[in-house]
Amino acid sequence: MNPFELAQMLELTESNAMRELLGALAELAVGGIEALEIDGAVCAVIAPIPTEAYNRAIGIGMRQPATEETVNRITRLYEERVLPSCIQVSPQAQPRELIHWLKSRGYEVANHWAKFYRPTAESPALTTNLQIEEIGPSRAHDYGSVMARGFGMPDEAGTALSLLAGRPEWRLYVAYDGETPVGAASLFLGGPAADLFGSATLPTHRGQGIQSALMARQIRDAAAHGLEWVITETEPATDSNPSYRNMVRAGFELAYRRPSYLRPAPPPP
Repeated sequence: MNPFELAQMLELTESNAMRELLGALAELAVGGIEALEIDGAVCAVIAPIPTEAYNRAIGIGMRQPATEETVNRITRLYEERVLPSCIQVSPQAQPRELIHWLKSRGYEVANHWAKFYRPTAESPALTTNLQIEEIGPSRAHDYGSVMARGFGMPDEAGTALSLLAGRPEWRLYVAYDGETPVGAASLFLGGPAADLFGSATLPTHRGQGIQSALMARQIRDAAAHGLEWVITETEPATDSNPSYRNMVRAGFELAYRRPSYLRPAPPPP
């Protein structure tokens, strides 16, 4: 793959996963949850959680070249919902003028996400004393509970995430210490590559290799589904981040550090 083809694989897989995730969350019939596509960019709107991590546009300039009007439309989308505009831009996004358009509209870099990839061949060994299990709807609460507690989110967020269980393009995993769920992760199979889309470990069990064991299982399962590549991402994009280090140990290669361009929410009307 050339650099643009690699970036397309990374960005389109993640944006597909985000669109499918929000489609599942919309089943809760909670207001303010949307996934809208603007000129190929998938714009996630989760108004009940008004932060840039949940309200962001992915894939701009990757399915098709962006225009100034693309930036204007994304900006208006979040302004109308009184949310911050967060536009994540791959280094390969087209055209090169995109960064100038963002800066001229008041966008500034808020953080960077590390984008990783690796082949599914020769998956790392799954070494853990815990039980790693793929779970279905009957145990979806275990997955949602760990994800919410691991990320410090409200219980309602865990309930929402548990709706991914049983959906055709998703696989959910839980690490059990005896019968107690202590780690969780999800695998998205509906992109150009598979995506390790989210992983959490409870504070009581961190530092025990749970994330690495989950990744090994996910990579193996992605290969079994016939996918040649698997991707993942993490923030902050530095090796002081334990997830970053675990990804490198699992054989992932850093593709790039993707900047998040943030424009604060407008004042309420």
